Amino acid sequence: MTSLPYTELRAEEQADGSLRLYSIGNWTADSIQAVANKLETLSLNYKSHTVQWDLSAINEIDSAGMMLVIKFYNELHEFLISKLLDM
Repeated sequence: MTSLPYTELRAEEQADGSLRLYSIGNWTADSIQAVANKLETLSLNYKSHTVQWDLSAINEIDSAGMMLVIKFYNELHEFLISKLLDM
């Protein structure tokens, strides 16, 4: 039995209400399903918050992992732009 590469997403809510994310390990197609589910939940719960995302501890990332990062970034970005336009 082959074990999957190590993949982790840590989320820490800061004192000011912002969210800090840390991506760790290999963000590849065969290992990102669990973090994809966590990102979906976080994107629903933190759309109106400032989010800082540290990608520096990613060892390997493929197109699936990068698309996951882009998708989540776009979801937050679209929400913040719509809020600015409503002002």
